[in-house]
Amino acid sequence: MEILDTEGRGCHVFSWLVSTAVDATPLPSGIDLPQGSLNSKVTFIVLDSHAVQLTAASLLKDKLGSLGHLNCNVVELDDWLLERDENHGFVISLLEFGKPLLPNLGSHSFRLLQQVLTHVDNIFWIKGGGESLSADSPEYGSTDGFMRTLQSELNKLSVVTLWLQDLQKPMKAQIDTIFHLFKNRVLNNCLGHESEYTEKDGLIHIGRLIGSPASNQDLIERTKPQQLKQKAFDCGSPLTLRIASPGFLDSFYFAKDESANQTLGPTEIEIKVKAVGVNFLDLLTALGRVDTHKTMGCECAGVVTRVGSGSLFQPGDRVAANKLDSFQTYCRSNEYCAVKIPDEMSFVTGASLPIIFTTAYHSLVEVARIEPGNKVLIHAGAGGTGGAAIQIAKHFGAEIFTTVGSRAKKELVMELYGIPKSHIFYSRNVSFAEEIMRKTRGKGVDIVLNSLSGKGLISSWECIAPFGHFVEIGKRDIHAHKDLPMFKFAQNVTFSTVDIAAMINQRPQLIRKSFQPVMDLIRDGVLKPVAPLHLYKISQLEDAFRYMQSGNNTGKIVIEVEPDDKVLTLLDTVPAWRFDSNHTYLIAGGLGGLGRVATRWFARRGAKNLILLSRSGAKSQEAIKLVQELTSQGVHVETPCCDVSDADSVAAVISHYTEVMPPIKGCVQCSMVLKDSIFENMTFEDWETAIKPRISGSWNLHTLLPDNMDFFLLLSSVGGLIGYAGQANYAAGSTYMDALARYRINHGQKAVSLDLGWMESAGAIAESEFLQKIMLAAGHTIPIPEAYFLSMLDKYCDPGLDVGANVQVAFGLQTPAGRRAMDAEILQWMTRDTFSHLDQNDSRDSGTAETGTSIDYTSLFRTVGSISEAVQVVMKSLVKKISRALLMPIENIDTSRPLYEYGVDSLLAVELRNWYSRELGADVAVFDIMGSGDFEALCTLVVQRSALWQHSSVKGAD
Repeated sequence: MEILDTEGRGCHVFSWLVSTAVDATPLPSGIDLPQGSLNSKVTFIVLDSHAVQLTAASLLKDKLGSLGHLNCNVVELDDWLLERDENHGFVISLLEFGKPLLPNLGSHSFRLLQQVLTHVDNIFWIKGGGESLSADSPEYGSTDGFMRTLQSELNKLSVVTLWLQDLQKPMKAQIDTIFHLFKNRVLNNCLGHESEYTEKDGLIHIGRLIGSPASNQDLIERTKPQQLKQKAFDCGSPLTLRIASPGFLDSFYFAKDESANQTLGPTEIEIKVKAVGVNFLDLLTALGRVDTHKTMGCECAGVVTRVGSGSLFQPGDRVAANKLDSFQTYCRSNEYCAVKIPDEMSFVTGASLPIIFTTAYHSLVEVARIEPGNKVLIHAGAGGTGGAAIQIAKHFGAEIFTTVGSRAKKELVMELYGIPKSHIFYSRNVSFAEEIMRKTRGKGVDIVLNSLSGKGLISSWECIAPFGHFVEIGKRDIHAHKDLPMFKFAQNVTFSTVDIAAMINQRPQLIRKSFQPVMDLIRDGVLKPVAPLHLYKISQLEDAFRYMQSGNNTGKIVIEVEPDDKVLTLLDTVPAWRFDSNHTYLIAGGLGGLGRVATRWFARRGAKNLILLSRSGAKSQEAIKLVQELTSQGVHVETPCCDVSDADSVAAVISHYTEVMPPIKGCVQCSMVLKDSIFENMTFEDWETAIKPRISGSWNLHTLLPDNMDFFLLLSSVGGLIGYAGQANYAAGSTYMDALARYRINHGQKAVSLDLGWMESAGAIAESEFLQKIMLAAGHTIPIPEAYFLSMLDKYCDPGLDVGANVQVAFGLQTPAGRRAMDAEILQWMTRDTFSHLDQNDSRDSGTAETGTSIDYTSLFRTVGSISEAVQVVMKSLVKKISRALLMPIENIDTSRPLYEYGVDSLLAVELRNWYSRELGADVAVFDIMGSGDFEALCTLVVQRSALWQHSSVKGAD
């Protein structure tokens, strides 16, 4: 049955499909089971004289007998040795039905269990359930790691486990669950190869290990001295704009402004920035095209917050200023570069004025000495400086000629400034020069305000009349050391350059001389702010720059600064929390290698009272050194001899120190003992020695420490997940700790179990060169740097961490993708269903290597079979890049047309060149991009020159 989310299909988005589960068809009577998959004999194994287990076996025997030719019998554990040579077929273990077994084994039952598990091929292990009220006891969790290890050690052994966690569920219902799972999973094999099941709240659950890129990134960020995060612009720390990679407009970020609190000079003022104007110089700086200018922002408006001793301004004055590096929370400006703005003028309007009007006024009035009747050529009339210059020239009674880049801009200039159509020319070619000479009857113009370069500059120079003034404000050819024909100088013309940035730094008085008259004229209504005004938020900085880069910009672009607007910010990594010096923290195993690392970190984070438990106390040189070090730091540290697996010893220690030290508010359990041996050869003493610190020790800490602590951190091991051969005891203890964490959470207490791989610089493996070689050769795990371990402590010891957040977390586990990257075979445990999601994360299997905004071209190139397919991969990314840069829908881009037809100029070509170099290892020149023809031709060139493609194609050929 299908249920739609809406009544009609017009707005239909999704639907529910409802179906009824149908039992798998039972095996007909008289049909033999397939040979090789399951012998027709089923053996139930129970503890000696355990009434509940015997009852369960009897009920299951009756139900299984109804399926056909299944010969069922019941064997008590003590009788197994008498019948071990018999063929027991499929074994259903009820040894933990209603009573945990593994943590409570005696030497006799341990040896019996060894015989059972090393002489069977198939076993269905039932745990929990029965008539017990503790079916969710963490003791049952030890079976998980234990069985995983046995499967690693015994290739022939097939294990399926079922944990019945529902409390007070009737026996009959429990038997039904066991029967149906056995029938569907084992007999009919309609549940795949799943091997671990848990029944809880009436549902069957299966476990999956899920990769967490967010957690990985979080830990990486915590290790860095600085972090990039989205923060409110007014986050408390003064900020200044930076660009990580000049040429990439998506690499803007804000950093701490180290100059914010410096003493002001006598004529300096400090301005709380409210708005910032964007100019073409800012774009060139961001794209790395200007060697002489490294900061962005040349103008701003805001409120004066501090003044120098000789300043005429007062705190609270509303001002607009010509100020370099003005993308800041607070900017420092020479008072000669700032003027007051009218109360009725917004900060956004104020920020649109300084650069364009100061440039225009200084160029036309102070440099060119404009007079009524002068003929003036103003390039880029639709832009900010052009619009300001047109207004000033009109105010002085000049005849104005101007150029624009498009028909729309021509109409805008006519509408805004009333310039006749006959006096507006296009600057896409140099035909404007001939038109101007014709309009002026061969005389030319008295003043040129030039922002063109190359042939456009030369043609403008040829338009200058005798005794005229050519004012250069673009300066591109100047920086490029281009030549200028000298013949015009014979006609008493002048060539001048106006560089507002240099005036701000070297002659600020000149700024005031031009900016103040402009503000007076605007206040009087003679001049008006340039239109249209394009407003962006500070969080939209990249969009604003890309709009200017598109070449379609008109008027003025202004960035408005709002305190709550979030921006990418580089901040010093400061701990979000510290330990309470009035509390005590207990670390079991605190004098071991990993424990010492954790203990030193606790002290650095403010802990002043520590109890470090160990069996022998502070006797080793490392332990003595640690205690001396902590004591010298003012830390009260106690190191009592205490075996955590001994409940009486733990109780005595906690009772004593509760009376003489502040309350215990947190615990880290990192006690461990390794006694490795394959299970078939393991002695009971080795079994017990390894499991007791993990199982008994963790339970003692759980029961004897106070409730409602800030954290309860169990340092478990990925060995419990993997099942390292030779570590059945250690794995059992590790998965017990995982289960204990969940048990605490279910009972309202905090807990996290960290399943760790091997630590790079501390711990049992780091201290043994032999063990390191074994771990590296095995390839199960990745060494964990100490900094990452401390990041885990930082995250999971946080008192503010929610109860139940990430109860069990694995670190340092190798993945199938990692093995493939090393050209190594996939390990057996990786094929278990528990780890299936890790394999799905391998982009080479899923057919794509794209994640978010980042693309793994190496992986993508490995999936294609020819250079033409590789070209299509690159072209797809290029189309997205052009679409974003030019604010154009992807569907409007025709890849058969040349790039320059879409407005791809040299500035965007520089960004593309940098992108190809960074992402593809391709060395492509700007002229290759500009003159390569259509999209496919360019992408073919890029792939041919790509180091990634060459490497991938060579590997593919091998």
